[in-house]
Amino acid sequence: MKITVFVIGATGWTGCEVIRLLTSHPYVKEIYPISREMNIDLESLHPNLIGIAKKTYTLEEIQHVEPDVIFLCLPSGESHAVALSFSHTNAKIIDLGADFRFTDPAHFEEIYGRPHGAKELQKKFTYGYIEEYREIIKKSHYIANPGCYVNAALCGLIPLIKENIINTDTIFISAVNGTSGAGSSYKKELLHYNQFGNMLAYSLNGHRHTDEIENIIKETTGKLANISLITSHGNFARGIFMVQAMKLNTEIRYDRFQILKYLQTYYQANQFVSIIGLNQGSQGIEKDYSIYPQLAKVIGSNSCHISIDIVPKTRELRIVSVIDNLVKGAAGTAIQNMNLMLNIKESTGLTRYGL
Repeated sequence: MKITVFVIGATGWTGCEVIRLLTSHPYVKEIYPISREMNIDLESLHPNLIGIAKKTYTLEEIQHVEPDVIFLCLPSGESHAVALSFSHTNAKIIDLGADFRFTDPAHFEEIYGRPHGAKELQKKFTYGYIEEYREIIKKSHYIANPGCYVNAALCGLIPLIKENIINTDTIFISAVNGTSGAGSSYKKELLHYNQFGNMLAYSLNGHRHTDEIENIIKETTGKLANISLITSHGNFARGIFMVQAMKLNTEIRYDRFQILKYLQTYYQANQFVSIIGLNQGSQGIEKDYSIYPQLAKVIGSNSCHISIDIVPKTRELRIVSVIDNLVKGAAGTAIQNMNLMLNIKESTGLTRYGL
């Protein structure tokens, strides 16, 4: 099998990352980077792709090409029209934006404050959270890729909620994202001069991924969850460092090791989710950094590293999860979805190992 791929929105960070990963995918024959402007040297926009020898195309310029797979790497609200324009073709579509993540188009309109431009297409999209929807994804033609924070949060939450280990009345999430999570548009606050040694809080009036997390928890566990998501940018380019805190359910008497073993068993068939700190204890107030995931260890990989700990006095459980926001949080998950849709080994073209 040799496939032709369109990457629409190739000038942004996620578009670049999709292209970077696809260049080493053995089943990809041709990659067409697509932008509003034609003939832009891709290397000039993304110097990490030096030697790729590709320029951007406009959609009008390559109307004669029939893609097998289309990756939509566009700002929220811009994928509707493009997806509709290809809905008469046989191309499989993976949208890395938010346009098709909500089953009810009105939910998208409420959260993103703009009309849903492809309501008739919405029901054809499958939510692409692989750890829970793998079998459905295999049969799907259109995929809505999860948000980056959603991927990091759900890997820890869903198994614990399914086992009734944690109380979902209040789940507090603090997440620090790299500056690439802000997109590639110019923002003065994100210049090195301002961001070095600095942190930037944002969307404290309510992050749009909150509803997405709550929706998928309800769909996969049947439970209602009240999520409080606090987000900020750290002074690094890529990655998400997330800490979640919630109460253990009153009847639960599991210790840290038992919960970690349960998570390990839950994810034993998922090579991109790793449980950290199983072989080390958590005692006293000493600073033992080795028992928790470290952000640097997942950069460049499609992995999510998870660990947990418990505060005995308050019976509060805390989850630490780390991902690369551009890979596991975007391009890597999208390519894993493509592999599943094409009946290719799902790890093809991806790595579980960080840089």
